[in-house]
Amino acid sequence: MKQSVLNNRNSFFSVIVLLLAISCTTETKTNTNKTKKQLTANKLIEVIKTEKESTQKGILTGHNYGTTYSFTYQFTINKNKVIWKDMGSAVPKKILFCTDTTYVNFFQKKSIPYQMFPSDTTMSYKDTIITKYQKFVDNRYFFKWFGNYSWIDISKEKYNVKKTNCKEYAIPNDNDYQKILNKKSTYLSNYEVLKDSVIYHYTFYNGINLYRAEAHSFTVKDADPKTFKELAHKYAKDRLHIYHEGHKLKKRDVSSFKVRNRTIVTDKYGVYYEDKLIPRSHGSSFKFLNNRY
Repeated sequence: MKQSVLNNRNSFFSVIVLLLAISCTTETKTNTNKTKKQLTANKLIEVIKTEKESTQKGILTGHNYGTTYSFTYQFTINKNKVIWKDMGSAVPKKILFCTDTTYVNFFQKKSIPYQMFPSDTTMSYKDTIITKYQKFVDNRYFFKWFGNYSWIDISKEKYNVKKTNCKEYAIPNDNDYQKILNKKSTYLSNYEVLKDSVIYHYTFYNGINLYRAEAHSFTVKDADPKTFKELAHKYAKDRLHIYHEGHKLKKRDVSSFKVRNRTIVTDKYGVYYEDKLIPRSHGSSFKFLNNRY
């Protein structure tokens, strides 16, 4: 009986030691930097960047299982007159002061789905950087003590219209996402769904002009934001139409449409190679025999 109790006790302690050996603890370091800049005679911006490094280490072994890095930005104009925060890892880029309100544009990282091969059953993801635009809506009152404020997304076109009569200033930042922006000969695509429109971003980064990407954004004509869905390889669809690189395709069946690879799609009308219908093809029975046939 005593031997059995002893064995159980040894087994119990062995399990505890094993759990401790494989268990991890997380160490987090936080660093906060503040930058102030006088934009105009009566406009002072304060930018706060908070960086976090989280490292997982074994409790007993001390082994480093990896470190993750994240950051957040927030800024205020004249302390609390304008407040921009809680935007995740977005990087504020430019601010626009107009008579009606304040506008901002910023970088934001987004993961884009893609397929490496036609036979893939799961999607892979790659990171791209998009430029977004917002308008400040301030419903506070009585010295800003009551009420609330918000930022709403707007299109690039609306922002550019405001730029013609308003003054734009650069917001201090650390040029985050520089590595992604400096990728040479990298083509990326992305559909951005707003409340009342859809924007297509076709991006070419040559590693020299970081802002060249802005020239390749436009509103997708006739797109329905409520039913819009991004597909693989620069395709998208809504309840009525199929789109490729932001342009509506003629005579495509939405319900049967499938993206097979970068150059081949199908629907009930047939098989399309580089968006040209292959004569006498049959879309619903199409399949790949290998990478060539």
